[in-house]
Amino acid sequence: MQDDNSVQGKYPPGLSIVLPAFNEEENIAAAVSRCFAVLEQLGVAHEVIVVNDGSADATSSICKKIAGKN
Repeated sequence: MQDDNSVQGKYPPGLSIVLPAFNEEENIAAAVSRCFAVLEQLGVAHEVIVVNDGSADATSSICKKIAGKN
């Protein structure tokens, strides 16, 4: 039986990276970008989840902008 998370049955099940974020406006874009770069090299189905824990800075809006691109 093929796992629904695999990519055309060629790769193992997908991988999720969860990044906690609190006032990380200066770092979050680079962190997400690095995660995507590594995951793409691995060749597995993937996702990056950012958990914004009530940031008072622009972390939330930066994450929304990144999500709109991906």
